[in-house]
Amino acid sequence: MGRLKLTDISNVTLGKRNIFVRPPEPPPEFLMGDPAKSIFVGKSKSFHIPFSWSFANLTNPHIAVVGITGAGKSYFIKTFLTRAAFVWGSNALIIDWAGEYKEWVKQTGGKVIALGKGASINLMDLGGMRPNDRVKQIMRTLAILTDIESYPEQKRLTEMAIEKAYKEAHFKMDNKIQRDSLGRPLKPPTLKDVQRILEKQLKSGTYEFPAELENAIYRIKKFTRPGDDYFATQSTVDLEKLTTSGLVDIDLSGLPDEVFRALAALSILQFIKERMRAAGWSPTKGLRLFVVLDEAWKVAKDESSDAVIIVREGG
Repeated sequence: MGRLKLTDISNVTLGKRNIFVRPPEPPPEFLMGDPAKSIFVGKSKSFHIPFSWSFANLTNPHIAVVGITGAGKSYFIKTFLTRAAFVWGSNALIIDWAGEYKEWVKQTGGKVIALGKGASINLMDLGGMRPNDRVKQIMRTLAILTDIESYPEQKRLTEMAIEKAYKEAHFKMDNKIQRDSLGRPLKPPTLKDVQRILEKQLKSGTYEFPAELENAIYRIKKFTRPGDDYFATQSTVDLEKLTTSGLVDIDLSGLPDEVFRALAALSILQFIKERMRAAGWSPTKGLRLFVVLDEAWKVAKDESSDAVIIVREGG
């Protein structure tokens, strides 16, 4: 019959036994994937086991690429998108903050859309949404990019003017499909129509707080001035078509400042989010579109940002 012997041992001595403990690394069957259904990313640090990424094994198929300048973030993204195109035939849409990817996209035969250099997006395009929902999105975007949340009356005036602009264009606020009596698609209003409505209200002299109206007009004018009206004219970019056009780079470097770039990024993300909701998620459908949001922190600082909402929803 054996004996139980108790021995005192220090933590330092016990810590030296880590060589007998398996490193905190998943088993190979969780790391290695079918090369025909996954993308090789690299090798694990401890056992150098090949690691492959596949959306089919994830609840939330999002990837955050972080690292210091020069660490290879852009190289990883380019390699990842190239492999994804071969494995799944996926499309890719790059929201390119500083024009970093445009030369690579050109070399690979993709499309480059340069906002601020001939291409424009109408902020009031519906993108398959109801006008009521789009009004809320526009107001949320303005709240992120401007100080409108600090001025409730100006916010109310702006929201009412946006709603009126849709109604004047004969849009039905609760409908997703907007057509005229002949069945033709209606042309959406623009921020210039919103400015016109606010200015008309100011000129009427019936509003008791004209200073609030003047400030609301001034805020909208930032996006409607000649030369800066990239989001206040009819769209020249068909976002729906771009999501199925292979590799596409939306170059934001031609826009004048960070506010305009953030407005473009949020508008594109809002459209993609609604497309994502309409299509639904199913692993049997495959991965149809990768969205690369360069400098994501610049539009994800606010918890109500669409960049944050998309990640939370997990689609």
